[in-house]
Amino acid sequence: MTALDDAGASVALLTTTPAQAASAVSVAQANGLGMSFVGSNPTTFSPSLLTGPTADALQASYEVAQSVAPYVSDADGLATVRDTFDAEFAGETPTSCVFYGYAQAEVMAQILETGCEERSADPRRSARSLREHRRGRHERLVGPLDFSEPGQPLAREVVFLKPDASVDGGLSEVEGLIASPLATEFERGA
Repeated sequence: MTALDDAGASVALLTTTPAQAASAVSVAQANGLGMSFVGSNPTTFSPSLLTGPTADALQASYEVAQSVAPYVSDADGLATVRDTFDAEFAGETPTSCVFYGYAQAEVMAQILETGCEERSADPRRSARSLREHRRGRHERLVGPLDFSEPGQPLAREVVFLKPDASVDGGLSEVEGLIASPLATEFERGA
């Protein structure tokens, strides 16, 4: 952290585990570095970090950029998923991974439904169905997913979230789905 500060960095982008991100943010704050941090997928975030000594540092200078809605999102349709999780797993600490898992299941269900409609269990048809998948019932859970080009990013839009110990899931929305020109124009391997 001090090397980054010495180089004049005011913002650090992290792609680490949640615990490593918390460590970096805490070290920077403890040393008075005044840096801001943004964690991206797969850094995600663990609400358990808001119950320990890193809580204040995370809430002060850390944001998360991910393609998954926060657990407390008020977008249409999310309450049903949240209520089902809360009823089934009462007492468990929720995270936005609940929405991510549900969205992935919805994509798979749509592919299987297409196979059933076409009376085909051919894996090549399933792969083609996945590549053709653009939008679906998962829209509000995660950013738009595009499976049409294997090897390219599935999601190009992110939400910006802030650690918040006062909400279920530990993250509050700072800004809704957005995509930078770099994200929309990026082509892996180009």
